[in-house]
Amino acid sequence: MVTALALLVIADQHFPKGTSFEYSGIPLIQATTSVRTISHNVRFVIGKTTATANSLTLFKNDSDAPVRFTVQVPRYRLATKGVGQPDFAVSAVWNKSNIVFAPDKAASATTDAGDDKDSVFMSLPLAAQVDLKPKETASLKLTFATPTGVTGYAQTQRITGYQMPAAGSISQINVAFGYSQRDVFNLPTLGPDWKWQVGRTGSFIRLSDFSPKGELVTFSYFKSGF
Repeated sequence: MVTALALLVIADQHFPKGTSFEYSGIPLIQATTSVRTISHNVRFVIGKTTATANSLTLFKNDSDAPVRFTVQVPRYRLATKGVGQPDFAVSAVWNKSNIVFAPDKAASATTDAGDDKDSVFMSLPLAAQVDLKPKETASLKLTFATPTGVTGYAQTQRITGYQMPAAGSISQINVAFGYSQRDVFNLPTLGPDWKWQVGRTGSFIRLSDFSPKGELVTFSYFKSGF
């Protein structure tokens, strides 16, 4: 049975035993009610061994007072026990100025990965404090790269993920993947089961007035020459 070999990772998504990958997600606002996320755009370029992402998030301070708050960048890893916490680097620009995100060790976590006793799900986010003036809108640009993961029967498929943690309503979310037939054989499989536009060199979805509930976006494929 397929379910006997599956891993319950997050948002009720199951993956075959031996699945392993690192991924990030939409930045989170910590400990403030006056700041909201207006929009989020992320684009992945799928290479032979890595997936490189560039994202842009807009935040708005709705209050009449300045606000200092913490932004958290998710970092997750599903892997066999003993591999270690997610450790990929993230470069960041806040309102045209470089900022440094540091590991938020107080928020780190390790849990069992469902039915597979040899695998664990790990989280070690990055965090940084930022400032917004009254009624100000600011941008956060992130760049990071993760190794393409493995999944499927006998780990013959490759996988990249992106988390959509619960963060209230966001006016617009765009998620895109770019790739070539040199690296991605045939058409990829994307999840969740939304109305993705899928082509030979790219896949895309636009979500309007969307309230994430912890969905995990996945992009899985067979590499060319597999």
